[in-house]
Amino acid sequence: LGTAPSQDHSIERMDGIIKECPQFYPALLDAGVRRLFKGEAARGERQIKRGFALMLELAGQRDLEDEVAALIDNLEAAWRFDICESIMAQLVERFPGNSAFRDFLAHAAMRTGNIQSALLHLARAVEISPMKAYLWSNQGWMRLIAGNLKEALTSLEKALSLDPKDEVVKGNLRVHKYLARHGGNYFNYLLRPLDRK
Repeated sequence: LGTAPSQDHSIERMDGIIKECPQFYPALLDAGVRRLFKGEAARGERQIKRGFALMLELAGQRDLEDEVAALIDNLEAAWRFDICESIMAQLVERFPGNSAFRDFLAHAAMRTGNIQSALLHLARAVEISPMKAYLWSNQGWMRLIAGNLKEALTSLEKALSLDPKDEVVKGNLRVHKYLARHGGNYFNYLLRPLDRK
């Protein structure tokens, strides 16, 4: 009592659940991610792959977005953007009209260094759901990363017109303003000299 279970204990519990119910994909995914954190990459990846296949087979489409979002959060925490990209590519292929899945795929692609692929997926997401401000905002941010300042401004202004109170958009517009004066891309902004004032 009073202490969190260790990683080994949690994995042992999940493995026990899997033994009793091999199709209980939440336990497979949980154990797989924990194994990634523990350094057991091969076994962790196998469990995630099997758990994800079962999720696709058994989860209702309405619950799928939330469950995928939770899985992506855990994989990102483990810095396994390669697995995120693989999973999201499968989901986009299966559900090509889902803008949220395309947004997830764009983020994973960007984090694995495939900026052009990320921009293409976000452009398609915006095309599918043009009234979702967060998609325009994400597109603007990724365009800042790519150094496409003119296109970034267009996306960020559209996001702001859809949600004038969005602080993320306002922050990215401040980044854009800095880059418009100094040049470069988002990473130049992050590495800008210290403002001693």
